[in-house]
Amino acid sequence: MTAVKICGIKTPEEVSILNRYTPDYAGFIFSRSKRIVSIKKASFLIGLLPKEVKRVGVFVNETEETILNTQWECGLDVIQLSGDEDESFINKLKKTGYIKEIWKSVRVSGSTDYSDINNNADAILLDTYSKSAYGGTGETFDWNGAKSFAENHRIILAGGLNPDNVKEAIKTLNPYCVDVSSGVEVNGYKDENLVKEFIKRVKSGVNV
Repeated sequence: MTAVKICGIKTPEEVSILNRYTPDYAGFIFSRSKRIVSIKKASFLIGLLPKEVKRVGVFVNETEETILNTQWECGLDVIQLSGDEDESFINKLKKTGYIKEIWKSVRVSGSTDYSDINNNADAILLDTYSKSAYGGTGETFDWNGAKSFAENHRIILAGGLNPDNVKEAIKTLNPYCVDVSSGVEVNGYKDENLVKEFIKRVKSGVNV
């Protein structure tokens, strides 16, 4: 069954919503973003989560030291690299022995050549390309163009997902996990009804 990641968690109220509907992953953003959280705040919020919800730390072009320090302070289960990190950087993190799992984000556009995507991460997160941001655009990309890649890789699908389109996304690409942030928000905060409906549609097979 497809896993669910709710990303951009930043308040105790949002954690309470996650605790009621238990997605598989909760994402905390440590890079420049309107959803950024400090290490101290993320550690506090993570402490409110049940253990069955895995913690994902999202980083953009950070140093190895910063990532390892954040992982240590917050007890992260997954490191998500959403910047320009290359294969050698991923291998360097793996060799430390402190990182449990690494996801590498790839920003997809109409000109993306999937054969150029390195796959030494534990999973590849496909998100929509933007000139102004490394993610969180709320826009979808051409899922059909990623079919062949998705058939041969463990992918997390992000970019413009919401309760209305997530079933079609899963049907098209059969990803390991779907990743949502703005698609379950109202006025910049996670909305309980949208989170509930998103998870329900992923997990129960309800038709859209």
